[in-house]
Formats: sequence, C-alpha cells, structure tokens
Amino acid sequence: MKIIYAVMPGRDIYNSSSADHIHHFIERQRDQWWTDDFAPVRAQVLQWFRDAYEANTGGHYSKLKESVLKHGFQNPIIVTYGKPRRRPAWMLPPSWPQSYICEANGGSRLYLAQELDIDIPCIINGNAPGEELYTIDDVRGKYTDKTYSLRMDGHCGVLATPTNLSHLGKHSCSETQEAVRKSIAQVLEKMKASGY
Repeated sequence: MKIIYAVMPGRDIYNSSSADHIHHFIERQRDQWWTDDFAPVRAQVLQWFRDAYEANTGGHYSKLKESVLKHGFQNPIIVTYGKPRRRPAWMLPPSWPQSYICEANGGSRLYLAQELDIDIPCIINGNAPGEELYTIDDVRGKYTDKTYSLRMDGHCGVLATPTNLSHLGKHSCSETQEAVRKSIAQVLEKMKASGY
C-alpha cells in the first residue's frame, strides 16, 4: 500500500470519525439514517454531539478553530483512499461518491475544514495521487507538532495517535476518548427522548 501526502479540499473527504456514524448505536430507524427525509435528524444529532463534546472537553472545537484560523493546520489528518480499512463499509452513506475517508485520526480538524471550506493536509493510505512517502520518518516530517505517535500497519497503513491535546482543552488522549463516549451517551439519550 502506498502512503501519500496531499493537501485537498475538506469537502472531498468523508468524516467517518464524526457523529455522522452514530446510527450504528441505534436499533430503530437505522435503515433510514441516510435517507433525505432523515437529513434534519442527522443535522440535529451532529449538533447535539458537537455541543456535548465541546462541553465535555473544555472547549475543544473552539480552541481548535482559533488555532486553525491563527496558524493553519499544523498536522495532517489520516485518510483512507478506497474502501474503509478501520470501519465497516455500511457506516458510509450509500451515495458517497468519493473514495477519501477519514476513519479515525483528524475528525475534528476535518469538521473545521469542511465548516470553513478550506483545504487540509492529509496522509493518505492508498494509491491516491500526491507525493509518495516511503518511511515513517518521511511521514513524521509532515507534522509540525511532534506530539504524535506514528506507526505503520500492514492493513491500515499509517496510524497516528496524538499523545497530548492539552492545548485544545484540558484533556489528555484517554480523557478525549472518555469525552467521546460520554458525548455519544448524551446524544443517544436525547435521541431516545425525541423518539429516535
């Protein structure tokens, strides 16, 4: 598998690391999640998640947005080109025409790139066009912030794990995962209360 570096429009990448895939947590109406009729529900659920996550992390999105507007993107996101490698294909919208998927690392940055309609640097796992990277040191050279643990995986390609996100709210990476779980639980409660 090739490892590629490219800067591309955020709108061309599907963000499967956002709350957009929360439908796999619900039993009822799962088959309707991607329909046009359910679009307002998806938008509401995404907003509930972003609000909960913002509150549970001490302002992650606000601080990240401020940083991006001031300094630009300091680090690339990890993108899969082609079929997803870390998530089941059924989690993707059936009509998704593009082949670029953010499966795990960079969902918040991608969300902001899409919101601001700007380009974002990407490490792409797969045979996509762009600058080919051959070693983990080549990949590491694309990161301004050296607080990422990077490794190569034969199935997924490059995997990146931030080791410190304290500049985006007072939370460590394990606290970030706990905030995600807590936010999802809060959203599921709101969905249940709303009849979804």
